[in-house]
Amino acid sequence: NLRRRLGEEKRIYVQDKMREAGSVEMDQKRNSVLAEGRKKAMLRYYQEDIVIWTMIRSAFFRFYNTPYDRYVRDYARERVGDVRVRIDGAEAVEQTFVPANWRTSADQWDWRTAWEVDGSIAELPLTQKWLERVRGASR
Repeated sequence: NLRRRLGEEKRIYVQDKMREAGSVEMDQKRNSVLAEGRKKAMLRYYQEDIVIWTMIRSAFFRFYNTPYDRYVRDYARERVGDVRVRIDGAEAVEQTFVPANWRTSADQWDWRTAWEVDGSIAELPLTQKWLERVRGASR
């Protein structure tokens, strides 16, 4: 176990020399400055940060067992049908995910409900009153 003992002595020697040079304190200071800078920068974008991390967890780490990969597949099936049978509507799905169609700003979002989009809201007076109460004047 000479190799292990020499490795341990080498590690202790390097740590001592780094401490003498002030490297450990500089690393700690740099890391704290970076963490504080990120914290200040993200204050303005707090909600976006939460949404991004939630999406990353659910999409890539199966956080909460979210079947994220199924959403796009189900959307494509809804728009096109079974792809194994017909592929003529695949371009419509592709156009949906073109960057020009991404609504990355809240002022680009369509806030209307499905009832407002298809016009059936006219037959739902209680829903109209509720929407007016919740939103204020209708858009």
